[in-house]
Amino acid sequence: MSCLGAIQSVHFVGAGGVSMSALAKLMLMWGKRVSCSDLSYNDRMVELNEWGAKVWVGHQPASIDAELIVYSLAVPHDDPELEYGRNNGIATVPRQGFLAELCREFDTVVAVAGTHGKTTTTAMIAAVFRQADLAFSAHIGGDVPGVGNAVFRGRRYFVTEACEYGRSFLALRPDCAVVTNLEWDHPDTYPDAADLEAAFGQFASNVCKGGFAVVNGESFSRMKMCRNVDVTTFGDERTFDYAFGQVRGLQDGCFGFKIFKNARPAATVELSVPGYHNVFNATTAYAVCDRLGIASDLIVAALEGFSGVGRRFEYKGSVKGCRVYVDYAHHPTEIRMAIETAKQLARREVIVVFQPHTYSRTASLMTEFCEELSRADRLLIAKEYAARETPDAGKSAEDLYRALRDTMGNRVRYCDDTLTIAREALRAAGEGCVLLVLGAGDVDLVASLLV
Repeated sequence: MSCLGAIQSVHFVGAGGVSMSALAKLMLMWGKRVSCSDLSYNDRMVELNEWGAKVWVGHQPASIDAELIVYSLAVPHDDPELEYGRNNGIATVPRQGFLAELCREFDTVVAVAGTHGKTTTTAMIAAVFRQADLAFSAHIGGDVPGVGNAVFRGRRYFVTEACEYGRSFLALRPDCAVVTNLEWDHPDTYPDAADLEAAFGQFASNVCKGGFAVVNGESFSRMKMCRNVDVTTFGDERTFDYAFGQVRGLQDGCFGFKIFKNARPAATVELSVPGYHNVFNATTAYAVCDRLGIASDLIVAALEGFSGVGRRFEYKGSVKGCRVYVDYAHHPTEIRMAIETAKQLARREVIVVFQPHTYSRTASLMTEFCEELSRADRLLIAKEYAARETPDAGKSAEDLYRALRDTMGNRVRYCDDTLTIAREALRAAGEGCVLLVLGAGDVDLVASLLV
């Protein structure tokens, strides 16, 4: 067991992020005294305040009254609150170290990693645990309707999203390591695809003694495992341990399909969330939960009742007969999947608003971004969400716009403020169109202005 049980008070620096706010909520549900700070007061900070945490904006070292300080990767080493903790004998720990320590409080830990789909897959597994009435808790990288981003219902199972950025997931020692897929991303952490693949191989190899890994079959051959591990594969090929097939389209961009276990029919699933990629996500969740011994009918019931995660092709409403969706897609592959799903729903044009996320990613994947974004009938490029980076780290949104203009002509525009984007999107919207707002930054505000 960890030492967290003896700690009664925790302070979170950078608590406005989705992962940090979830961890703070878990501590509140555990009965701990929690305080939170961030540089801005967003919806998550408001929610934490409503939950009973003491919250403030900016640096207030003198307000800290805690035994432990947890900080996100976005917080610099010389942050005044961290310096206060170090100077006053208060233990400070990064988010990934705290999550690793928290995992030790549970009997069985499922950690879900992958370039794409990890949030939805984590939420699907949590939905199965709830359907099976298990004593479980969850740390989810998105908001699930009626659930939020944190669940604390017991300590038998814990399902957590495992982020690869900054190699954070290598701090975890789960009982079940899940890899949804592999594709090069986070060039500021991984200089090339081989480095990323090696890190995922290490993550899957870090399972506890007697544990197992559930890995995308196509990705498994590229992972450099550090030791022999019990590996279960999944995907769209019958040679994998769990495979999906006989996929058929349903209404509103959803899909029905069969799951095969060791090449034999195991289940039939009809999803309520749109997108072919969710067939992969659901198959992953099925494989994990089946290996944990949960009855197939309970798994299927949970998957079929799953209603999605916030900002994962989330329907926000309509304007001028145009359906508006927001999606967290900020990688070329995710953009392709989102646009493909939108085209299944649109009777006319698919209008895309995209906000690039980090200069380094935009530069490293410029060709791929241009290829996938050009699939839109109309495209509005928003000013980049720099996150932790400065412009010298790569390419800007204007650079991306100039590259796209060569192939898209007047179908693409660059707008450097939210109101202008919203006006242009409204002008383009019409009956039967789909407006897709893409990005991991604050671009979702565009949808909020329209519906």
